[in-house]
Amino acid sequence: MYFGQTRPMEVYDRQIRYLDYMENGVRTKGAGFIKLERQNNQCSISLQVSGLYRKDCFTRPFLLLGEQGEQELCKIKLTDGGIKLYLDRLDCNNLDGQGMKYEQINGFRIPISDGKEILCKLSILPQKQVSSPVVQPVTEILAAEGKQPEESEFIPLSDIVPKVEIARIDELQTWNDVTECETEESQDPTKAVASIKDDKWEQLWAIYPHKCPFSDDREYLAVGPGDFVVLSEKNYKLVNNSFLLHGYYNHHHLILTRIRERNRMCYYIGVPGNFFEREKRTAIMFGFKSFECAIEPAQEGDFGYYMMPVEL
Repeated sequence: MYFGQTRPMEVYDRQIRYLDYMENGVRTKGAGFIKLERQNNQCSISLQVSGLYRKDCFTRPFLLLGEQGEQELCKIKLTDGGIKLYLDRLDCNNLDGQGMKYEQINGFRIPISDGKEILCKLSILPQKQVSSPVVQPVTEILAAEGKQPEESEFIPLSDIVPKVEIARIDELQTWNDVTECETEESQDPTKAVASIKDDKWEQLWAIYPHKCPFSDDREYLAVGPGDFVVLSEKNYKLVNNSFLLHGYYNHHHLILTRIRERNRMCYYIGVPGNFFEREKRTAIMFGFKSFECAIEPAQEGDFGYYMMPVEL
């Protein structure tokens, strides 16, 4: 405990952004991801470039984009159509040795050849420590708003889709194979979108902690409200969902999973909680229309997850 002095402010920031492969200023496909994590005056950068041609093998500068232009952080060598790079304990006040600060970064660039580059644009703002918000019980929130949970149809997730095995994408699959698949499926927009989402899930699987809430073969990731940037833009509003925040601050995690339904992959956010009739009705009001637990059907008091479909 500190007496007679102010406790140093803790600064933390984490961002995950996708890389774009650009040709003459036009995005043609995804090219991997970059993850930045800052704690106080040090930060780390994880870079994974993927999806290039396997024959590509060359060294290029890894450039930081800032208000005053570009600065080279290091040289990187791309081989077999990709690269993995991890830089740790970088000085947030002098990332490139020439004075660029963490807060000044607004993107990254890797020039490939004339008119071709890998690009990522982002916005980093100074992070301040804030105390966790006080989250009222959801029933109190409803009472303050003059609302009451209503009876409505609540569907166990097992009634929507059985707990079938979902084949995990082979983590060792070459990005060249993925690129070829994208090319072959480019004639069919539906297949192209499915391929992109599969690629995105594979990237998320490599980044986020894995969770095993049930004894099945499905894939689950542990996420928080701050990670909703990986979802479709229309799902960003979930960061203000009172029921979701209530479950998150009580149990310190959410789950993101995918389930095969009618020959396509569907994605769900799960909020941890116990199954009670009143809680169920409240969940419905906030958009969570199914519940999943280890043993179904759920009984009063069983722990599990209230589920809502989302899009990547």
